Amino acid sequence: MKHPILHFLLILAALSLLANFSHAQTGTPTPTASPGTGDAAPRVSLHYPVTASNSSNNTVVFSCNATDDQKLDNVTLYFNYTAWHANSTNSTPANNTFHNYTLTLPDGNYAWNCRAVDNGTNASFASSNFTFMLDSGVPTFSNNQTNSTVNGSAVLFSLYWADGLSGLSRYIFSFDNGSATYTNDSAVAFSGGSNTSNVTKYVNQTNGTTIHWRVYAWDTAGNSNASQTYSFTTNYTSSTDAQAPQYSGNQTNSTLNGSAILFSLYWTDNTALSNYTFSFDNGTGTFTNDSSVPFSGTTNTSNATKYANQSNGTTIRWIVYAWDSTGNMNVSQTYSFTTNSNSSDVQAPQYSSNQTNSTIAGQAVLFSLYWTDNIALSSYVFSFDNGTGTFTNDSLATFSGTTNASNVTKVVNSTTGSAIRWMVWANDSSGNANSSPIYSFTSTTASATNTAPYLVSGPTISPDPADNSTALSCAAKFADTTNSSLTYVFTWYKSNAQNTTLDSNKTSVSNNTESTASGAVPIALLAVGSTWICGVRGFDGSLYSSWSNSTPVEILSTTAGLVNRVTASCPSTLTNQAGTVIVSYYKLSKLTCTGITVTAKNSAGTDVTSASIGAQNCLSNGKATYSANFSTTGTYTITASAGSSASTCTIEFKSLSLLPTHVPDFPPLLAPVIAVLALLVARASKKNQPA
Repeated sequence: MKHPILHFLLILAALSLLANFSHAQTGTPTPTASPGTGDAAPRVSLHYPVTASNSSNNTVVFSCNATDDQKLDNVTLYFNYTAWHANSTNSTPANNTFHNYTLTLPDGNYAWNCRAVDNGTNASFASSNFTFMLDSGVPTFSNNQTNSTVNGSAVLFSLYWADGLSGLSRYIFSFDNGSATYTNDSAVAFSGGSNTSNVTKYVNQTNGTTIHWRVYAWDTAGNSNASQTYSFTTNYTSSTDAQAPQYSGNQTNSTLNGSAILFSLYWTDNTALSNYTFSFDNGTGTFTNDSSVPFSGTTNTSNATKYANQSNGTTIRWIVYAWDSTGNMNVSQTYSFTTNSNSSDVQAPQYSSNQTNSTIAGQAVLFSLYWTDNIALSSYVFSFDNGTGTFTNDSLATFSGTTNASNVTKVVNSTTGSAIRWMVWANDSSGNANSSPIYSFTSTTASATNTAPYLVSGPTISPDPADNSTALSCAAKFADTTNSSLTYVFTWYKSNAQNTTLDSNKTSVSNNTESTASGAVPIALLAVGSTWICGVRGFDGSLYSSWSNSTPVEILSTTAGLVNRVTASCPSTLTNQAGTVIVSYYKLSKLTCTGITVTAKNSAGTDVTSASIGAQNCLSNGKATYSANFSTTGTYTITASAGSSASTCTIEFKSLSLLPTHVPDFPPLLAPVIAVLALLVARASKKNQPA
């Protein structure tokens, strides 16, 4: 080599340029850059304990993930044991990995988060704290009761349960009925800080049989407890009274927080009532029993007045225990309401215009009562005595609007001359209640003359819920005692105003067959916010039935895309990091996290959901978020579906590895200096060459 110095300088210049090019490609800060300049803050996600979860294990593993575009310096666990504070710090955290902290904690409610700091001193927490409850205490039991020991009779087995922290969840009743082999019932849900497991069983017919039972109970944290084994020996009684008191007609006269409320429950007994105990949970989660109150007769009412909790939105619960004169006992179901502050509405629903369309024994009779309310009707219960002397309550039925009718069809006793009795309880949307008087008629013999058709089912509007994109239809079914062909007459009410232009008839409908007025209300008339009612009556050629109205249906809006629609939003690109998929599901114009399914597929169509999509996190605004974490470069399609709606978005994921640099780290200005030196050496060499 003729000029070794020249070659050496040229090699240094080339290495210097290569090193500076390598810095530009990898993004590694130059020695002159200040720490954190242009550096993004770390991204933190929390994994478990999952937010709003319950646990019975006092050894808790906290796990969070932190990623940074440069390097992490430390990750610290914060939580609120005694006070919000930093607890444990990982000073050598790996980037984009899970950081776990194991602690032993007492029972309680906790909030936690992780704080990550990068080497540029940027720091951040996860966007919101996670919360969880630790409850290692088991449910406790007391006050075992049975209301009879008579062989062959129906016996009520009651046991009181309490749980101090997470609340009761379910119980299982285990019973041997004298066989010495226990059989477990299906699990029954119950809730609150205290409640009663109530089970009725017909006990062994044999006198002198030893009956054993026990109860298993769980709280919402998964803690369980088993009661002791209870027993009694069946005994025959010559008493003709083995029937416990029966209850119906629960009523309260208000749901206003802080107000004095009357709690009434109607009781009957075949012999004589004796006394009752009112048990009350004033929003604390714990029942407190009043002193026993005497009452008498074969029918009577347990009445108790209590001042409800001052807080709006509090759940008030109550139970009533009653005994008859021979010691038979019964306990009511647990009733409840939620307090409200609508002090402007203390008016109960009002009734009028009681109607029946027949009094013929053995026939289906429509019992109709008209109701009004100053705010909004909510529900009613129809109570019926079909000539037996005892009232039986139907299940709760809903109705709405400021005017409506309670309509119930019953086949009355087939014996002519039976005393048929009925009454109706109704509630409005503020919890005010009212009951009708007891109405009655004596059933009669069918005459040879024709009777009017009677309603079997409906009328029902579809679709329900409805929006301003689909015409309304109405369906109903009538039957007639003498005619095989009927005509159905339909009419419509918009916001309580009848629209006769929409009237229609369905002729030649077979007896006891449903008929539908399809698409009767066109889309053009469906104003958003309007309320529609369908009215219908049957005609047998000579007689019309009474009009029957449907439940009102409100027209919702589709213009804002808020009716049963799901939308998925994804980050367009991700590089070496997880991202967040946001799903908005509007069901009946309200955001909800319930019913959403999220899947992920790669460009080949392979499902990668289980490996890539995290658990749902429901935000306070009703939107759902899911972490998306991929490992292979490619395009991924995310699909969110709920109900009949679906939405997709795509994520372009890039998995890049930063190659290590083995090139000498020259300052940026060194290359030109080396190049100038090389030129000077070359010129000197040329002068020294022989001519």
